[in-house]
Amino acid sequence: MKKDEYVKAFFEGAALAPQGTVMQYLAEQMYELRQQVYSKHEQIEFMDEVARDNGWSMTCKSCQKSYEPDCELSEMFGSENYCGGSQWCTP
Repeated sequence: MKKDEYVKAFFEGAALAPQGTVMQYLAEQMYELRQQVYSKHEQIEFMDEVARDNGWSMTCKSCQKSYEPDCELSEMFGSENYCGGSQWCTP
C-alpha cells in the first residue's frame, strides 16, 4: 500500500471512529516513536563512547591502508572510507 492510499484509508476510518479515539491513538503512536528515537540516541552515544575509549580504525577504499578517522564512529558513513593520504585517497 502506498503512503497516499494509507493516509486516505486512515482518514476514512477516523471519520467513522468515536471522537477522541483517533487523537488518543495518534498520541500513543507518537509517544512510542519518540521512545524508539531516544533509545537509538542512547545506543549511538554508547557506541561513540566505546569507540572513543578504545580507538578504532578503518581501511581506505583507495590504498587499502588502515587509518584512524578523526571523527566519531556515528559520524562515519561507508562512502567516506578514504584516508586522505594521497590525491587518490579522497572521495
